Amino acid sequence: MAHLAGAGRRRLHRTPGRPCPRCPALRADHPLTAKPLIAPVDLPDVRIVGLPGNSTSCSYLDAWLEESGIRPVFDASVADWDTAILLAELGLGCAVVPALPGWLGPSHTGLRLVPIPALPVLYAGWGRPALGALSSRARTFADTVSRNCAGNRSASRSAVSGGRIQRGRQT
Repeated sequence: MAHLAGAGRRRLHRTPGRPCPRCPALRADHPLTAKPLIAPVDLPDVRIVGLPGNSTSCSYLDAWLEESGIRPVFDASVADWDTAILLAELGLGCAVVPALPGWLGPSHTGLRLVPIPALPVLYAGWGRPALGALSSRARTFADTVSRNCAGNRSASRSAVSGGRIQRGRQT
């Protein structure tokens, strides 16, 4: 855990960023789910579910699409990844989301995540004030989250093996 401090700022603890490969989430019967991997040239005709324009994920995706010469169609826009996943399951577009373990398995049988190796990985971490600056309730919460995250690392690794998810299954 890193400690961050700046002029006039409280001391912060920051967890190291963890790589979260991003994949297009598609309805299981979408033609691209037949491919083991998606290339940038496969995307121009795909309708993408847009994320909030002020989000980091959206800005990185927009920059990558522009660098790749892709001008996708954005028919729908949502405020979060969960809603984007639901729209993808309904066949209303392609949601480019982190390959999180909860989006695979029995609760999402109509969804497939197909990797795009050229798509940059999203890194996720979190920060909090130094433990000494927290109230006792906030410290209890922070400790609970830290213990839970440590316990879920092995479950996360089993869902995303080698950073690639292929056609809704581990690879």
